[in-house]
Amino acid sequence: MPLDLPALMRLVGMTLVSPSDVATWIVAQRHGRDVLWMALALVAVASVLMLAITQLVLPMPPPSDGAVEVSPLTYTVIVGSLLVMLVFSIFFTGQALGGTGTFPAAIALITWFGAMGIAVRTVLAVVVAIAPSLTATAGLAGAVALLWCLVNFVNVLHGYKSLAKAAGVLALTLVGLLFGVATILALIGVGATGGAS
Repeated sequence: MPLDLPALMRLVGMTLVSPSDVATWIVAQRHGRDVLWMALALVAVASVLMLAITQLVLPMPPPSDGAVEVSPLTYTVIVGSLLVMLVFSIFFTGQALGGTGTFPAAIALITWFGAMGIAVRTVLAVVVAIAPSLTATAGLAGAVALLWCLVNFVNVLHGYKSLAKAAGVLALTLVGLLFGVATILALIGVGATGGAS
């Protein structure tokens, strides 16, 4: 499947409708690790660019007193680090619970998950612009859709054939990520009494 823009849009739609089938297709591509890591980095950069575009269209309120200003480069590092931690966490946690997934497949699926996140945030930005009253509903729907996709991705990755087991792996992974996020925020100087903008 040539991944031009129309094909990518179709793949996004297919992922929301049948995430397991798309995950199976992605795993079957068997790209090399160098290509996959580069794709993951591009997703992190695209996330920052999408945020910048959104703030141009829908300016955010000025940061409150005491908030820590996060530069685009720092934000890129944060997003990239979270994606990398998600790759390692889902792979090793799944392996520990009897999963059979490969590390390159984990990179590929988390890269696509990151791309799906960009797509969902783009739709949310459009909703905010044209129907602000639906922002909360759209945000919740987007979060549920991404969570559903990720559970199916984990299920396909590790060959569990059980969404409940995949959800358990994801729950354990997210607990580990909370510690990772706390570490990253501490490294960039966001303490318990401060915030980030």
